[in-house]
Amino acid sequence: MTLVAGVQLDTHERARLAELEATVKDGLDAFVRVGRALKEIRDAQLYRATHATFEGYCRQRWGMERSHAYRQIDAARVAEAVSPIGDIPANEAQARELVPLLDNEEKLKSTWRKLHDRHGGQLTAHLIKAVRLRGSGRAGRGRVRRLVRPRPE
Repeated sequence: MTLVAGVQLDTHERARLAELEATVKDGLDAFVRVGRALKEIRDAQLYRATHATFEGYCRQRWGMERSHAYRQIDAARVAEAVSPIGDIPANEAQARELVPLLDNEEKLKSTWRKLHDRHGGQLTAHLIKAVRLRGSGRAGRGRVRRLVRPRPE
C-alpha cells in the first residue's frame, strides 16, 4: 500500500471520508446480510402470509429467481464458515465459487486461508474457481498464475 506523506484532510473531508468508507463497508457486507435474511425468511416460512412458496415470494417481492436467492443463502453460509479465520470473500461471486466446499468445512477453510494468504486483496471469483478446481484435480496446474491480476504499484 502506498501512503502519501504530508497530505492533510480538513475536518469536513475526514468526516466525509468516514461516511463514504462506511458505505463501502456496508456494501461489501451486504451479500452476507441478504443471504442470512433470505435464509431466515425461507426457513421460518415468513413469506406464507402473502405467498404460497419461497420461490413465488422471491420472484414477486424482489424480482429474483429462486436460484439467485439460494446462491445468496449459500454465499452467506460460506462467509459465516470462513469468518472465524479472518476476512470473508469480498462479494457473492467469490463466495459462490467456494460453495461446493461447504460439505467439507476444513477443506473450505484451508482453501480460503491459502487463497487469502497468497493473493490477499487481488482475489477474483475466476481465480478462486481455478484454485478450487485444481484442488479437486479437475483443472490444469499452470492456469492459475495467468488469472491473477497484477498488483498495483
